[in-house]
Amino acid sequence: MLPSFDAVIVTSVPVGGGLSSSASLEVSVFCLLEALVTSSSTVAPVIDAMVKAKCCQHAEHVYANMPCGIMDQFIATMGKAGHALLIDCRLVVPYLSHQLCHKLLYVNLLNQF
Repeated sequence: MLPSFDAVIVTSVPVGGGLSSSASLEVSVFCLLEALVTSSSTVAPVIDAMVKAKCCQHAEHVYANMPCGIMDQFIATMGKAGHALLIDCRLVVPYLSHQLCHKLLYVNLLNQF
């Protein structure tokens, strides 16, 4: 069970600036929720970085209505300081169960500005 929490997002990134900000926000919120579940549960699920990236992409497609690719979510979940990430989308399984994503992540990215 997820404990109640308050969260505030502060940013100076311009809306629609093309800086991977939505992917970064999705992955950050996913990681926050994952940490909250882990800290409040004796049996915490281990979520693979690929699954996390695909769930965040799904959130962007469904909730933000943005049919984006997967590159931004991949680097946000699998990036490592001082390294480049080789992304070969020919090896990526293109589908992930919507049921799994709905259970793992819900991020509302509707602009309220």
